[in-house]
This record gives sequence, structure tokens and C-alpha cells, in this order.
Amino acid sequence: MFSRIPFLLFAGCLTCGIITAPYVIPWLTSGCAMAVTLAISGAVLGGGRAGRFRGRLFAAGIPVSFFALGLTAALQQEERLSGFPDPEVTLPGYDVFLATVASLPERRGEGYRFEADVEALGGKGRWRDCPPLRCLLSFPDAGSQVPGPGERLLVRGRLERPRTPRNPGEFDYALFLKRKGIARTARITKGAFRILPGQGSTHGFDPVWWSYRVSVYADEVFRNRLADADAYGLVKAMILGRRDDLRQEVTDAYVTSGTVHILSVSGLHMSIFFLVISRLFGFLKRWKGGTYLYLAVLTAFISFYSLMTGLPASVMRAAVMCILWLVAEVSGRRSGLANTLLISGFLILIFDPVSIYDIGFQLSYLAMAGIIMFAEPFERIFSADRPLLHRIWSVTAVSFAAQLTTFPVSVYYFHQFPAYFWLINPLVIDISAVLLPLSFFLPVIDFLSWPAVADFAGWITGMLAGLTNWLVGMPRYLPGYLWEGIALDLPACCCCTRAAERCSR
Repeated sequence: MFSRIPFLLFAGCLTCGIITAPYVIPWLTSGCAMAVTLAISGAVLGGGRAGRFRGRLFAAGIPVSFFALGLTAALQQEERLSGFPDPEVTLPGYDVFLATVASLPERRGEGYRFEADVEALGGKGRWRDCPPLRCLLSFPDAGSQVPGPGERLLVRGRLERPRTPRNPGEFDYALFLKRKGIARTARITKGAFRILPGQGSTHGFDPVWWSYRVSVYADEVFRNRLADADAYGLVKAMILGRRDDLRQEVTDAYVTSGTVHILSVSGLHMSIFFLVISRLFGFLKRWKGGTYLYLAVLTAFISFYSLMTGLPASVMRAAVMCILWLVAEVSGRRSGLANTLLISGFLILIFDPVSIYDIGFQLSYLAMAGIIMFAEPFERIFSADRPLLHRIWSVTAVSFAAQLTTFPVSVYYFHQFPAYFWLINPLVIDISAVLLPLSFFLPVIDFLSWPAVADFAGWITGMLAGLTNWLVGMPRYLPGYLWEGIALDLPACCCCTRAAERCSR
């Protein structure tokens, strides 16, 4: 297996090193781990020239090298995240701080929250610059002025440490925020902050800030072109990854139908988008030198779609995988999908080791692994002569394959399972194959000032979004639509995942 999928060994050993890191932090630093990694790698490379030791040294040294590499990357990340400055040390007794908004505001109930970078602390007539410190700010009054990315705020209040678990097994919110690079939180009220005039975003060609501006423009287009509020909320969630305009009843319907993944910008969205644009521009490969033009066009579209979504980690993972697949295809060295998937995961974990603890990361890669292992065997169970039946069963097989490998992890985290996912998922995915590209091109059409075309595209988009919302609400009227209260501990979760992997052989 390792000869066909070499990155299965590399990514596996790297992951083991990352997971081991928290247990060796008291005894090992990243510098020591780096020295060990270099020593092992040097021994492997040096021994490779000694013929009689080559096989044994490579067989044992390469996995150990990647394990040590994962350990080093995780320790470096832990040291960086643990180096958050303490505002009380910077300026004891401060009661006001200056911060720059670093994310799009996200609606939470009747209020908003956003990330901000604290720049300075003030109190008792003194001001002092603060070392880099990211915080999560929230304010409950939805009627107050909402600051945008890049705007600077003068906030009256104090930064607090996130609450740590008080009971065994309780969700560790402080650790969750720490892995996102957020060190403090603050809850502010109306009148306790002021947006400084003339301090809007001036970040030039910074892709992160430019993606915020593109996302804001797309949000305005969706709001203006989609008359139905639920349709607008669905499209905003699917394209921009923000559910703040989606009613709780609609969100619950997606949970009970097993289609909640549609509401999160993920690898599924990128895969559908990639499939559509690859077919639209596939003719370029027939031209002389067209393969490189095909690569450039599809890479540009993938990059623009990633920017429109605000560059979340889930989209970045999928974008890396798609671009690697494109490069391999154009260079004539098209590797297997499994190897490409593992390469993208390997690169992400090298630069951001804490991604391994992200639920979205785990579910995305498990879903793709399930599709690779089980989709084709499931599809062979039933053969249909009619194209429509074949298409429906093909999508159903993909849905079953993804659910088979994600079931243990989703039950472990959420303790529930939708019973009718197999009935709704194929229909929703088929509609999404049209709804996602159409929603993506809607802001482009609006920007090109084609009002008639934009009106028609908005009408079609709203109709498809409304149909999707109606479909996901159907399982609630069926008996036993949601299995709840399922308890599955970590060893059982691992055993279920291992059993699924064995069944694929």
C-alpha cells in the first residue's frame, strides 16, 4: 500500500508526531526536537549511500524522521500560541484599549462578534503599546454601529481570559480559542466603543483584507437580488460561510436531514465548483499549449472563489488539493486521488499543526477518504440503464460512502445521527451542483452591470435555494428522523474507523 500511496506513511507519521507533542512539552523544546529531526534525517540520508544498511535504515529512519518533523512543528506552534502577552503586565489597571478589527462581524443572536488585534492599552492618563494580541470582541446590541474589517476602535473595558473547563469532559473553550490564535475575550456594550474616523482598511493588495472586501460586496448583491430571506440566508451560508442570516428553524432542519454540511463552506463546495468549471473550460486542453492556459484559468477561479469565501481553513484545504490535482494533471504525472488528498493534508499540517484538532478538518478528510474507498463499490451494487436513475444512485453511493467514515467522529462529537440522510442528500447535492456555481457568478454578473441577466440569475438562484430549504424540512414529518443521545467514546470511535478501513480492502 505504501508503494502506491507513499504519503499515507508520511502523513500518518507526521500526524502521530503532532498528537504526541502535548505529552512531551514539559521535557522537550522545539529546538531540541529540530535537532533530533535533523540528526535522524542526516543519518537516513548518509546511510542511504551505504549499500548493506540502506534497506533497514530507510525502512526505520524515514517514518521516525517524519514523526520527529511533526513533533517539531507542533512544539513550535505550541510555543508561539503560549507566548500571548498579559495586558496586566503591559499596563496594570488599564481600562481602555485600542484595537483593529481583523474579521468580518458575525451575528450571534441579537448581537455581533468579531476578532480584533489589540494595539495599545490606556488607563490613568497613560498609554502603552501592546505586543501582538488577538481578542474576540462581542456586543449584544444589534442596533449599534457595526465596525468593519480594518477599522480601528477605541474600546472602554477590559480583556478577559476565556473560561476554562470546570467539569471533567467539558468543552475546553479556552483551548479552542488558543488554537485559533485568540488569547482574550471582551464583551462590550452600546456606547462603550467608538470607531475612529478615517481609519478604514488601507491594506492595499493584502489578499486577506481584499477577500473581506469581496465578501462584503457579494453579501450586498445576495441581499439585493434574493427577495426571500431564507433563500438569502442559505446562499450566504453556502458561498460566504456565514450563517448569521439563517433562521434557527432552518438550521435545525438541515441538522435533522443530515445535510448541515451544505451550510459550511467546505471541500464539498470546492469539489462541486471545481467539477463545473473544469467541464466548462475543458476545451482549452485541446489547443496548442492550452493545458497551461487551462491550469491558469482554473487556478484563478479557485483562488477567486477562496477569496470570496473569506479564506476559511476548510476552503484553503480544498483549494490546495484541487490545485495540486491540476498541476499533476497538466504535468502528466497525475497521481491517485488518495495520494493528492494526503499531500494536501501533509502540507496543511506542516504549516498549521493544530488543524488536526479541528472538527471540520477531521470530517472533511474522513469524508473524502470514504468517497475514495467506498463510493465505487457502493455504486456497483445497483446498476441502472436509465441515465437519471444512474445519476441518482451514483450520488446516493457517494453520500453513503462519506457517511460511513464520518459516522464515528460525528457521533463522538455531536451524539446524534440523521436517519434519512440517504433520502435527502442526493437531491440536495444535485441541486447544489447548479446552485453553487450560479450563486458564485451572480456577484460577477452584477459587477459587469448586466441588470436583466442579474435579475434572471437572481430569480433562478432564489428558486433553487427555496427548493433546497423545502426539501430539507421534509424528514421532520417522518418517524425517527433523528437518533439522539448516542454515546461513543474515543476508543470505540477509533475501532469503528478501523473497521471501516478494513472493510474497504
